[in-house]
Amino acid sequence: MSDFPLPDYDLLGLKELRERVRALGCDEVSEVLAHERANAGRTPVLRVLIGWLDLLEAGASPVPRPEPA
Repeated sequence: MSDFPLPDYDLLGLKELRERVRALGCDEVSEVLAHERANAGRTPVLRVLIGWLDLLEAGASPVPRPEPA
């Protein structure tokens, strides 16, 4: 998963996922969503991903994450 949109995805808690997913565009969220559906299928995670994808499709823009200090 070296090119996966969210490094360490499988280790992220729901709170961190909510924050980090906002930096992703539609294609990246779709990739993460497909991965989640094919693997763990966690309902709260699916809700976060689908919710952000819906917002993107409605015109929202990704929010760049600040670089770590």
